[in-house]
Amino acid sequence: MYISKKLKKMIAASLTFSGLTLMPAVVPAFYPINTIVDLPIVSVTHAKVTTYTGVGEDYANEYESQEIAKQRARSKAIRQATEQAGVYLQTYSKSINGRITNDEINAITSNSYKIDGEPVYERIVQQVTNVSTVIIWKATVQVNVDDAEIQDWLKLNSMDRSTIVNQNNILQESIAANDKQVENLRQRAQSATNDTEREAIRTEYKQIDNEFLANQKNTEGLNLQYQKNYDAAIERYNEAIALQPNDAKTYYNRGGAYASRSITYGNLHDINRAIDDFNKAIQLAPTNSVFYTVRGGFYAILEETEKALDDLNKAIQLNQNNVDAYVGRGLVYVEQIEDYNRALTDFNKALTLDPNYDYAYNGLGEVYDALKDYKRALSYYNKAIELNPYDDTFYYHRAITYDNMEDYKNALADYTKAIELNPNNADAYYWRAECYKNLGDNTRANADFVKAKQLGYIE
Repeated sequence: MYISKKLKKMIAASLTFSGLTLMPAVVPAFYPINTIVDLPIVSVTHAKVTTYTGVGEDYANEYESQEIAKQRARSKAIRQATEQAGVYLQTYSKSINGRITNDEINAITSNSYKIDGEPVYERIVQQVTNVSTVIIWKATVQVNVDDAEIQDWLKLNSMDRSTIVNQNNILQESIAANDKQVENLRQRAQSATNDTEREAIRTEYKQIDNEFLANQKNTEGLNLQYQKNYDAAIERYNEAIALQPNDAKTYYNRGGAYASRSITYGNLHDINRAIDDFNKAIQLAPTNSVFYTVRGGFYAILEETEKALDDLNKAIQLNQNNVDAYVGRGLVYVEQIEDYNRALTDFNKALTLDPNYDYAYNGLGEVYDALKDYKRALSYYNKAIELNPYDDTFYYHRAITYDNMEDYKNALADYTKAIELNPNNADAYYWRAECYKNLGDNTRANADFVKAKQLGYIE
């Protein structure tokens, strides 16, 4: 995501005035996606919305809440419906030359579904013994999933995809762990023999139910965040934190929503909120490589180089397969330290972990541009664009290389493409203006200089 120099300075100033220690926030960065993305999408006009029906069951014994049992049944029904959608979307993605991983499919379906109507519940009383019964809740739901989500997904760069996949994976692991806790507690409940044991089981059920409800709030929050409804997403995360105040993933998710909202709307207060949340996530989960990668990325945006490297080094120490940390550290080396050998090492390491990581190729392009090996730089930018023709950053950097070669015609085309993809890219307007100047078109040059200034370009 392009972040203007003006916004970087505003963020830094906001943090300085707040008296806070600089920490996490804006740059998405996560575990590597474990397969490959084929050549990006071709234009497809027949995308459609498909409805999937899912059925889920759960029950409540004498210790459990009937309402929670109903919600668990609903959750299982949604899971079944989105799994059906995932099978279809995997096939559909191949039909448009967009093969993606199962983790990505799961992230897409988990974050993009929309429930059609209200769930239908069936209450079933089942005799367990001569003296006891359980109530089984059967939920039927219909969810809608749009084929176009695949096309939108393939327009994301590797870091953004990885961010969403990782958030979804963390949440799904938490949901699976909660399901397992429930089953284990149900087995214990069957053998409880005295009031003390029964009371302890009731207390544990309350804790597990709160975890379940917090996971549901996180599920809703991620869905809303994926749709860029940051206000509603933050409300869901607030509700989740009220239920589970020590859940690191919720602070991480809410921090991401604050950070996205701050960049989208320029709300500096959200930067401080994001910082607080990422700090809290690290405090609660100090061995999570992902959280250090995110904080390191934020330090890099603020050009807090030493702190960025400390966090990115820590992220790699905790997970030597953290592709985003290698790319992030490589960018720090090339853009802030000018240590090109280390940058090359990190970008090449990233590509051994994920041979289709677009930002790693972009980073290699930056290195070779700095070394004035423009032909090689262009080859790497070309590869990044081949993998993802929808990221303005890649065109912008390739334009700079063309500019350095005094190939103003191709530079102009790439600056224009970068602006087409991101009309808020002030730097692209400024350097396109310089390009027009070099081509003798002062009228267009002056118009772009004005636009760059309006967008906050700072030399």
